[in-house]
Amino acid sequence: MKKSSQTQIAARTKKILALHASGLTSGQIAERGDVTPYVVYATLKKHGLTPNGIVQSSALSRTRETIREKNAQGLANRAIARLLKISPTAVAYHIAKMGLRSHATRDEVGITSDEQALSARLALRNDPLPVGHPIAVDAMWRGLEKYREPLAL
Repeated sequence: MKKSSQTQIAARTKKILALHASGLTSGQIAERGDVTPYVVYATLKKHGLTPNGIVQSSALSRTRETIREKNAQGLANRAIARLLKISPTAVAYHIAKMGLRSHATRDEVGITSDEQALSARLALRNDPLPVGHPIAVDAMWRGLEKYREPLAL
C-alpha cells in the first residue's frame, strides 16, 4: 500500500471517530465522511465502539415484554416461541439479553405431562396448529398411511 493511501485511510478513520464522538449516527457519519455505512461500521468495530443512536423498535420492545411475561409464568422457551411465531433460538437470545432465567431445559428436567399440556394450551390457545407444524404434518402422514400401497418387489 502506498504512503498516500495509508495517510488517506488514517485521515478518514480520524474523521469517522471525531464525528462519532460528536454523537452522530452511522448514517450521518457516512454522509458527512463521504463513505459507505459499512466503512463506518467496520471502523467503529475495529476501535471497539458501538454506533450512536440505536433505538429499539416498538415491535422489538413488545416482543421482549411478552417474552418477559411468559417467562415469568414459567412457560418453556418452545411454548413462548410458538406463541410469538418465532424460533426457540430467538427466544433464548432475548432471554439471555434481558438477563432472565431460561426454561429451555424444563422438558429434560422432567415436568409432568399435565404441565406440558398446559404449556402447549397456553401457547396455542384455541388456535389451530400453524401450517407446517410438526404435529400437523405427522398427523397428516399417519392419516395417509392407510392409502399407501404395499411395495411390489
